[in-house]
Amino acid sequence: MPNARENNNQCDFAVIGAGLAGLTFAILMAKKGKQVFVFEKENFPHHKVCGEYVSLEVWDFLVRLGLDLPAMNLPIIKQLQVTHQNGAQILANLDLGGFGVSRYELDDKLMLLAKECGVKILAKTKVDKIINNQVFTTNEVFEAQHIIGAWGKRSNLDFAMERKHLQEQKEKDYDYVGIKYHLKPQTKVQDLIQLHIFEDGYAGISEIEDGKYCF
Repeated sequence: MPNARENNNQCDFAVIGAGLAGLTFAILMAKKGKQVFVFEKENFPHHKVCGEYVSLEVWDFLVRLGLDLPAMNLPIIKQLQVTHQNGAQILANLDLGGFGVSRYELDDKLMLLAKECGVKILAKTKVDKIINNQVFTTNEVFEAQHIIGAWGKRSNLDFAMERKHLQEQKEKDYDYVGIKYHLKPQTKVQDLIQLHIFEDGYAGISEIEDGKYCF
C-alpha cells in the first residue's frame, strides 16, 4: 500500500462521513486555516431517509457558516399535527419552529461551501480501518493529526471496532425499515409538519424546497 508521506496524503483533520456533522466541522476547521480531508463512501450528494425538518435554532449558525439560506426560499414550519389510528389528534404551535429542506439540497450546499473553504472531499471513498493516526481506504493510506468519526450508526467501522451499541441492538433483536418519497401533491398544506401514527410505525409529512413534500 502507498505511503501517506510519499503521496502527500497528510492533513490536520480527517473527517469520516460527509453528513451535516462532518461537513459542518470540516468547514469550521478550514476557516481556521486547517487542512481537512472528508471521506464519504457514497457518491455526492445522495438522498437520505430522514424527516428533512430542521429546527430554526440552527438557522443563524448555518448563515454565519456561509450558507445563504434566505436565498433558498425555504418553507418555514410553525405548526405540528399528530394523529393516532384511534382517531385522536393534536394540533399545536411550535414556538421555535423549523424549516424544510431535503438532505440532498442541504448536503450539496454544504459540500460546495466546504470546497470553497479549501476542504478536500473524497467521495466514493470507503474507509476500511483506522489505526492510530492513519486512515486506510481501499487503495491509499492517509495520515492526520486528528481523526473525526462522523459516520452513521451502522458503519463497517463500528463492526470493525466492535462498538457497544451494535451488541446492545443485537440483544434487543429488532429492526426498522425507513422509506422516503419526495412528492408534489395537488393540495398543499403549508406551515405544518404532520406525524400520523399507526400500528408499529408512523408517517411524517412536511414541505421542503421547490414545492415538494417529504413523505
